[in-house]
Amino acid sequence: MIDFYVSDGERFACDDAAIMRKPTGFEVQNAVVAVDNSSRRSFGVFDNAGVLIADTLADGRPVPGKKSYENAVYYDDVAIFCGGDRFFHFGHFLVEGMERAWPLLNKKYKNAKLVFVTSRTELPWYAVEFFRMLGVGAERVILLNRSARFRTMYVPQRAAHIGQYTSDVQNAVYQKIAGNAAGKTAGDKIYLSRGRMGVRSIFGEEQIQRIFEKNGFSVVYPETLSLAEQVSIAAGAKCIAGIAGSALHLCVFMKPGGRVIQLNRAQHRDNAMVQYVLCRGAGADLTLVSASQDTVKQASHRASHPHIVGVTPELKHFFDDSGFKYSAADTMYNAAAHSAYRRAIKDYYRRRGTVYKIKRFVVKVAACFVPGYKNRHRVRQWLGHKLKMDK
Repeated sequence: MIDFYVSDGERFACDDAAIMRKPTGFEVQNAVVAVDNSSRRSFGVFDNAGVLIADTLADGRPVPGKKSYENAVYYDDVAIFCGGDRFFHFGHFLVEGMERAWPLLNKKYKNAKLVFVTSRTELPWYAVEFFRMLGVGAERVILLNRSARFRTMYVPQRAAHIGQYTSDVQNAVYQKIAGNAAGKTAGDKIYLSRGRMGVRSIFGEEQIQRIFEKNGFSVVYPETLSLAEQVSIAAGAKCIAGIAGSALHLCVFMKPGGRVIQLNRAQHRDNAMVQYVLCRGAGADLTLVSASQDTVKQASHRASHPHIVGVTPELKHFFDDSGFKYSAADTMYNAAAHSAYRRAIKDYYRRRGTVYKIKRFVVKVAACFVPGYKNRHRVRQWLGHKLKMDK
């Protein structure tokens, strides 16, 4: 179930019947994972007869060329094809990175290797931790940047697709992770705060946070906890509230019957559909509330873009319907937050003026000489950081 306390532009319709899927899979002997690092920048799994398994083709990419896998290295292993990596961001890995890992729940494949196509040479720390809680050591994860042939390859369909669909079996993967997390809890009702993030791009949250805290919510700062503690706290909660973002995606570890309260940080849907699909898979209800007081409509989803939130008419309506107790002082205009927000907006666009455009041009030109799409992406990120374009 979904409850809306939002403007008309933030509402959406969804087909519940299409959200829950039943993925299938099959075993392929002597399968080849073709990795084409030419201009095609593609990958896919071919069976022993050289036929491409369509579901494994890289999204939006052409079929890998035959030359790319003529001299594939051989692995004498049972493996599960997990597609391309989603290791670049914690939230994306949580939502997308384990969508083909569900065969691990089958005793036959519980010790299988996991195969990801990536130019990375090692896993990010959060992927290592999630796999550990899933019962998979880092040594069982194969990172492929060239073609390889496997003695036995299980090819599963995606059990979930970001913002589109999910499944009971994907929820079972999350519940296994939750069952192996540390036993830390913070109560039935938690508020996931962004207040201790390194980059303060959300202004005014403290005012909202205090009202939730006055009404029995324990304030949790995810950045101060280990990943296992975050999972365990989410698993033990019956209600999770917070500003839209990756932290709320921890709802996938909740027990069925819970509720998520998402406070939209911008005057558009942002990631509302993504959050709804996750809640649907977890068996949790979702409440969407307009909390944005942005003066810039349709502000970017970028984490670096400044936003301001506060007690909007929609949020006040939600508080009243939910029996929240608060005073007039709790909902007063937050002059300090609005002043800081205006300065941040001005600085954001100043930094993205002529100087920013020149830096962006330099980064693009420099990255053109780097082979491989993902390598160029990483170079652009690295140069952007060095030129302080993400500040």
